[in-house]
Amino acid sequence: MQTVSRFFLGYIFVVALAFRYIILFLLDTGGDGDWYAYTIVANNIIRGCGVSMSNPDTDACVPHFGGNGLPGYPAFIAAIWSLVGPSKPAVLWSQATIAALAVPRLAYAVGQLTQSRFAALAAGMVVALSPWEVLWVRTGLSETLSIGAVTWLLAELVLSVHQRRLRTGWVAVAFTAGLFLRLDFIVYLPAVALTALYVHGIRQGILRCAVLACLIAMPLAAWTARNLAVGLRELLPPASGWMLPNGSTGPLGYLAWVASWATTEEQRANAMFFLRYRYERIKIDPTAYRGPEQEREIGALLQDLHGISGQPFPARIDAAFAGLAEENLAAIGFAGRLRLHLAQAWGLWANWALPVPPEYLQARSANAMAAVAKVTHSHARLMQTFMWTYRFVLGVGFLSLALLALATRQAREEVFFVCLALAVVAAKTALAVKGLFLETRYTVTATPALELAVCLVAFGFWKRYRRGAGAAADVHHTGPDHRPEPASS
Repeated sequence: MQTVSRFFLGYIFVVALAFRYIILFLLDTGGDGDWYAYTIVANNIIRGCGVSMSNPDTDACVPHFGGNGLPGYPAFIAAIWSLVGPSKPAVLWSQATIAALAVPRLAYAVGQLTQSRFAALAAGMVVALSPWEVLWVRTGLSETLSIGAVTWLLAELVLSVHQRRLRTGWVAVAFTAGLFLRLDFIVYLPAVALTALYVHGIRQGILRCAVLACLIAMPLAAWTARNLAVGLRELLPPASGWMLPNGSTGPLGYLAWVASWATTEEQRANAMFFLRYRYERIKIDPTAYRGPEQEREIGALLQDLHGISGQPFPARIDAAFAGLAEENLAAIGFAGRLRLHLAQAWGLWANWALPVPPEYLQARSANAMAAVAKVTHSHARLMQTFMWTYRFVLGVGFLSLALLALATRQAREEVFFVCLALAVVAAKTALAVKGLFLETRYTVTATPALELAVCLVAFGFWKRYRRGAGAAADVHHTGPDHRPEPASS
């Protein structure tokens, strides 16, 4: 039985769209490092060159595997620009609209699963008004569309649980769309596999996963065939996947050395030089050195880099850093590597543990009000402050409700969606540690899974509380030994 009307879903869509439009209207667009790579590919698509990182203002047309990932987002930009001309605002407003369309779909799915308009409204409003998700509409990055694809995929998984069958075709379409937008969409693969096993059991679940894998592999195979046809050998970025905004492969030896000690977003960012090989901006954290001798050796290598700023990273220096990376890992051993990876995992999620921006926490009592005024002096900073608080509350709420759901074991579906969200978090963390992607922004595509789990578990507890309260009220009204009075003669 359908419990959510089209008017109801339309209301949720209007709220989601309005909030995203308000953010675009009030706040300036953010700094977008990867926008540079996306627009190069988009311009090359428009001029007929196809997917390429060549300078679109020249006649060069060297094929590329997709730019900064697979070519989904550059193709989206090219589609918008082919209609309205080169305009970043047009891209931002268009992606905000498309992302908002996924919100009522998730609300509908939750309504079908719970048979409750209240649960559908709660889930829809949480995702529609999530500041940690919505703030990304200001940036020319793939996050906004990727969040929309995640929301759509989650809706299909919720409907799969409700219908007790994996919606293989729609799941494949949503997953493929997300993968072509961002390669790290692969972290939702465990969630899809868990859903198949949950609704079909092990044997049928594995068969469904095999069918789904074939469907997802078809567009990837087609794109691989294209790459081979134009002389490329790879579907994915070369080697470990590092790539600079100009489309070239990052120096893997140097990046391996950074990964052998960096544990925070700040440490990693300070060691990078992604803007046109500006090596003078490299700042190495003092904890990177294992001793004075290594510090002198690294200082000499950096000095050599300063002398060739603006030029590609020399293979000789890259090989020297690769040797240093091997030395570092050999020196700390297995236990040290484990501690390093745990610290990097914490570095990815550390900002979720802060209820307010660091400016608040760093302020002393004497200048606390000045710090607050500095943080909230504009719409953008005020919204970012709200975003930090929301992210903290969401994290605490998810952990608390997850522990309660796992401890009480009163509803299988609630426990399942907690496990689904945990699988997404675990996969996201493992990928971040592997590639040293420690920026907090890489956690945003995991947020809808956390919000969904929180809404479903909270609704389950609320429903059981109402049921228990109603039963207690009936007992209090009638009494445990109530018998009807006999009729008078």
